[in-house]
Amino acid sequence: MNRARLAVLEGRKIDALTYYQKGLNTREPLQPTRGKLTDDVMYEARALWKETGGTQVAWEVWSRPPAANIQGLAEGRWEKPVKAMPAFELADLSGKSWQTKKLEGKAVLINVWATWCVPCQAELPKLEKLYEQVKDRSDFQILTFNIDSDPGLVAPFVKDKGFTFPVLPAYRFVQDLLDLVSIPQNWIVDPKGVWRWSQMGYDASDAAWAETIVGKLESVKTK
Repeated sequence: MNRARLAVLEGRKIDALTYYQKGLNTREPLQPTRGKLTDDVMYEARALWKETGGTQVAWEVWSRPPAANIQGLAEGRWEKPVKAMPAFELADLSGKSWQTKKLEGKAVLINVWATWCVPCQAELPKLEKLYEQVKDRSDFQILTFNIDSDPGLVAPFVKDKGFTFPVLPAYRFVQDLLDLVSIPQNWIVDPKGVWRWSQMGYDASDAAWAETIVGKLESVKTK
């Protein structure tokens, strides 16, 4: 970020955008300040992008994580995770902090998604319906980890779709956890914080999607 700012001061705008892009792909998870998420790197990069005449369409391509690292899957298979999930503390779009420790005692569903992911767009309405059904249960918790590199795109997307489930910007957390990021994914974490199941992709023909998710959550409650 400092290299980008220096390049801006020296009039090297293309160099600055290169440094901003690198910063976006390597930064730590955002933390709320006074209850709000602020993203100086993204804000400055977007402003410079507009200043140099860049379009919104090209911006979404430029700011998106490398295609080699993230892909969308139109499947729906379940697998046992090959590694442990590290403890996390992430803020959602409203600034509320979610911590692994505070989720103990609940079976947790974590959906991993991005605004540009077509299979995610098909799955999220079903996730919203499921969230509405179980949000008042004391033994379940549904969270979503969004991995858009531009958090500024997420809140408008969520508002437009009418989604009410918690959305946690988690780009760096997911990148660090997975060698290859394929989305959407559904993770099932047991009440002790152990990562039990991972569903890769989304099968639109699965009429029993919600029932399967609830079954997985129920199955880890007593193990």
